[in-house]
Amino acid sequence: MNEQVFQKAIGLLPEIRADILRRVPVELQMFVGLEMNRTKVGDKSKNTTNILNVRKGNLFRSFTKGNPLNILKDTGNGIEFGSKVPYAAIHEYGGTIDHPGTDNGFGRGIPIPAHGIPMPKRSYLAPAIKAFEEQALEKLVINAMKPITNLFA
Repeated sequence: MNEQVFQKAIGLLPEIRADILRRVPVELQMFVGLEMNRTKVGDKSKNTTNILNVRKGNLFRSFTKGNPLNILKDTGNGIEFGSKVPYAAIHEYGGTIDHPGTDNGFGRGIPIPAHGIPMPKRSYLAPAIKAFEEQALEKLVINAMKPITNLFA
């Protein structure tokens, strides 16, 4: 192998890695959106499905690179991708919300005792990552590697 070509290819790797890290969040956000069901703003109907409803889009937008609620970290071996939205985890994994109760329920002085509110699992991130890995990651990496493959063309 030509030493010059090899050295040039090695020199391109940091740029290619950076390019992949720029593209991944955009692609992943698209896959997150495909795992959510868009509803009308203000729709308060009970969700009886396993698909997360999007009402205002705050959780979806939190996956946008640059959003202060976005988690996007280069770990050295990959990326950490997620959301800091307070309710993101309970939708992804399910759980129980501990309601402290109130003496003024519904703003009408109705006492409501402390109780748990069960939240079903409506995973959106894990299936989005799986779909991204199966459908888009290979193509993204192949496209990002073109500067190196072009050296050998």
